Amino acid sequence: MKKITIIILISLMLIGSVVGCSQTEEPVRGADDSVVDQGVGKGDKSSRDNDAEPPGDRGGATSPNGERESINVLPVEVALLEMQTISDEYRVLGKVYPIQELTVGVQSSGIVEQMNVKIGDEIELGDTLYSINDDQLQLSNNQQLSSALNTLNSMKSKYEIEMADYEKTKALFDSGYASATDMDKASNDLSTAKSNYDNALQNYNNINATASYNLSGMTLVSPIQGIVSDIEVSVGEKSGSNDITIISRDQLRIDTIVAGKVVNDIHVGDEVRINHSDESLIGYVEAISPVGINGTDSFAVSVVLDDVPELNIGTNVEVYYSVSEAENQYVVPKKSVLTDVNGDYIYKIVDNHSVKIYIEQGFTNNGMVQIIGDLLEGDLIVTNGQNMLTEGQLVEIQEGE
Repeated sequence: MKKITIIILISLMLIGSVVGCSQTEEPVRGADDSVVDQGVGKGDKSSRDNDAEPPGDRGGATSPNGERESINVLPVEVALLEMQTISDEYRVLGKVYPIQELTVGVQSSGIVEQMNVKIGDEIELGDTLYSINDDQLQLSNNQQLSSALNTLNSMKSKYEIEMADYEKTKALFDSGYASATDMDKASNDLSTAKSNYDNALQNYNNINATASYNLSGMTLVSPIQGIVSDIEVSVGEKSGSNDITIISRDQLRIDTIVAGKVVNDIHVGDEVRINHSDESLIGYVEAISPVGINGTDSFAVSVVLDDVPELNIGTNVEVYYSVSEAENQYVVPKKSVLTDVNGDYIYKIVDNHSVKIYIEQGFTNNGMVQIIGDLLEGDLIVTNGQNMLTEGQLVEIQEGE
């Protein structure tokens, strides 16, 4: 009987223990029946993290739904607005030429025997460019010289004979053994022989000079210092008078065509801006044609500049002529100017906030533009970052590169 009773008691205890574990823990309430927060366990990191202020918040405000809002600050670069002088530019395209160009060849036609240069070679005054071989010319020169020399020697012998006869006759005449007629004849014969000898000597000298000239014409030498730009003959081919072209690159010339409406604003000696591969070069007006091209209202204007090795002959470049000038004007980089449906505008910075200012554009020159609007000297004009701005945007001014 005792064993049965003990078993029943143990069973009841086990049943009570199971029922107690299945019941939900009741919250602790205060005197006013409100629930008392019992705190968060030390290991509950996610709860603490949710309460932390988000990183990067720079004084954000609270939205109507109770959430924090972050303020967006944009970086910009600015320039101090100052009064400047700016000239208006007239843009045309021009073509580059060498300041000097010569095409040369030998005086005597023959077969090119040796070529001493190639295209692109730099040459000096007097350098030998090529030589020709003309055996027939040399043979002709030798024959003419030989004939002239024979004639000269013959005339010289006759002159010497007549000189001796004259001296002999004169001695006889002085002694009374020769008549006046004999003396006149000896004098005339000597004069004729002297004239023939002088003519033969002059003829020989002329032929010799011509032969030397012809032989020198068999070698082509450079008349200037420069660069070989073209060769129209090769070894084994017949030479001509326009075989090799030489250019001088001490300076370059740019030929342009300018409209009549601005040509009177351009003057010889004016400084000119030349744009090539995003690089600005400086040249000067060399010549202005007083007559329109083919009777039109367009005029040829030439510009010269010192040699620029990177500027190839025949290249097209942009040429900017200054045609008028304005002093004491507000000038900003042209990239600072933006456009919307209401017109052109820029941004200036006031108290670290962007302010949109509508402007009018004036003269432009080398990436700069004259602007007219509600502006004051010393205003901070946005020069970089303006494309991201709106009216009233908070900004952070940064230094440019």
